[in-house]
Amino acid sequence: MLYENAMKHLRIYNGPEMISSEREEHTITCNGMVLAVEFIADRNAVAISLSDRTIVFHEISQKKIKKLP
Repeated sequence: MLYENAMKHLRIYNGPEMISSEREEHTITCNGMVLAVEFIADRNAVAISLSDRTIVFHEISQKKIKKLP
């Protein structure tokens, strides 16, 4: 999984083709500035560290991205 960091937005890419999905469900918008992103393979999720000292988790699927509690 590849991502781009535009301060508050992350976009999920299809790695082999480097094609971005322009659909809204493949873009994650965060409340604070993104400091780091880590892919968690065994949970198929990403952990996003934000400037407001929070970490948010999002589950990644083929069709959409879902925020985890």
